[in-house]
Amino acid sequence: MTDPRRWKGASVTMLAVAVGVAVLGGCGDGGSPGHRYPLDAVLRVNHVQAKGTHNSYHQRPAEPLPTLIHEWNYTMPSLTDQLERDGVRQVELDVHFQLKEGRLAVYHIPLVDPRTVCFWFTDCLAEMKAWSDAHPDHHPMLILVEPKDDIDVVKLDDHLDEIDAEIREVWPLERVLTPDRIRGTASTLGEALSTSGWPTLGESRGTVLFALNDPGRLRDLYVEGNRSLVGKMMFARYEPDDPNASVLVIDGAAGRESEIGAALANHKLIRSTADGAASAGDGDTADRDAALTAGSQYISTDFPEAGSGPNGYSFAIPEGTPSRCNPASAPPECTSAAIEDLGG
Repeated sequence: MTDPRRWKGASVTMLAVAVGVAVLGGCGDGGSPGHRYPLDAVLRVNHVQAKGTHNSYHQRPAEPLPTLIHEWNYTMPSLTDQLERDGVRQVELDVHFQLKEGRLAVYHIPLVDPRTVCFWFTDCLAEMKAWSDAHPDHHPMLILVEPKDDIDVVKLDDHLDEIDAEIREVWPLERVLTPDRIRGTASTLGEALSTSGWPTLGESRGTVLFALNDPGRLRDLYVEGNRSLVGKMMFARYEPDDPNASVLVIDGAAGRESEIGAALANHKLIRSTADGAASAGDGDTADRDAALTAGSQYISTDFPEAGSGPNGYSFAIPEGTPSRCNPASAPPECTSAAIEDLGG
């Protein structure tokens, strides 16, 4: 396993090699990452700005309740279509523990909003891994796992380790950017990010990273006695000033631009929302525009498919291929095609 402390120091040498391969044509086939992406030793995970989806599994209820119809009135494409056709590189999966089967299931709310594109957590992960297998040059994808058991009979308190176990069941460790991999020999994740940064794209193509999307009780149970997340598969949603904060959720970006800027200065990854089913199409793009301009790396939408929202609304990363250079953090030599261009 590469020590993250070596990433930054090796950048100049790796860039020279990568550029040399690109100029000379290399000795491998034309589809190799080094040939197609000559900035892979310079650009890092946090230099990217990508499209994500909120409740990526969600299907419109068959009989929505009148008071909730606007909030739940959206249907997501299959995960494969989101990744392949719509350029999504961040997904969010709500998980529930099914006691009878002893497995995690993915859906929104029991009985009233249960429809989903993939029911078992491992099936959702396997579908994304199959796409990743077929597109090994994609830049890292963020998968938010939200434990959602507010009205469930079976709570997730005693089943958080099952989330990690089911991730390991599907994704090989070498293709996951785990907290251990990012921390390296540093004492905290914050120290590692400030001294070594996130890995380069060349070191992380074809990988995913997972984050537990809960800021309260279940987060505290997941990190109990292990706030640096040794051996864990998921990053935790800490407060920005926590020594191990690394992946943050900053929604409602309008008015929070300075908060996003401070987090970027401390090398954090940020997920923000562009819209919601209840408000999309009403002409208010303040949150979307703020997230794009301020530099949130992953910006999620309820409407990733072109024209799928109210009044034909949908969200895409401007001039992305499908992602783009982060306007607040990427170096000047960055281009969208240098981040990812699977059709190139």
